[in-house]
Amino acid sequence: MFALNSNSKAGIKALQALITLGIRVRDKLSVGGYPEKMVAKEIQSYIRWAERDGGYQKKRFIPVHTVVAARSSQTAGSIGAALASQMKFLAEQHMASLRIPDDESGERYSKPLPLLYGLVVAQTKVILVTHNSAEPESESKVLATLDLTNKDMDVWNGFAIAFMVIAARNYIMSMKDELEPDNTMTDDEDA
Repeated sequence: MFALNSNSKAGIKALQALITLGIRVRDKLSVGGYPEKMVAKEIQSYIRWAERDGGYQKKRFIPVHTVVAARSSQTAGSIGAALASQMKFLAEQHMASLRIPDDESGERYSKPLPLLYGLVVAQTKVILVTHNSAEPESESKVLATLDLTNKDMDVWNGFAIAFMVIAARNYIMSMKDELEPDNTMTDDEDA
């Protein structure tokens, strides 16, 4: 599941950044900072690495993951609403792109609808959720809540985040040959 497809040095560096994320969160807290943006940025960086590793970074695709970063003053209800909105949007996009018109049975799809993955960054926690895209109105399921202040869990937390991103990468890789080139991409992959 964690197999690297190319450039293993970059993959090791990307994974190490996730494993050391807890240390950087605790350092930021010790000086009175807010770690949400830093955590979300690191997760997005790992996602970009996974896209390069999967060989589809310059292709047009609908993601199967979303990262929702809460503001420090945001309530749990508004974070949940933001996640639900993102998951519903992604589910509808996948349904529309895979739908095959069928007058007899209603709706058919060219391939099974994907499981969607959500990573919610809320203060010093990352909440891992999944969502069945075949049921856009359904509730997302919480898999785990990772506490980045717990130094004993740094390695586990890094691997858990990586696992979610790699599961999403593997789904997109399964259809990589069907994807069209994205001519809107810039040469700067961090742009």
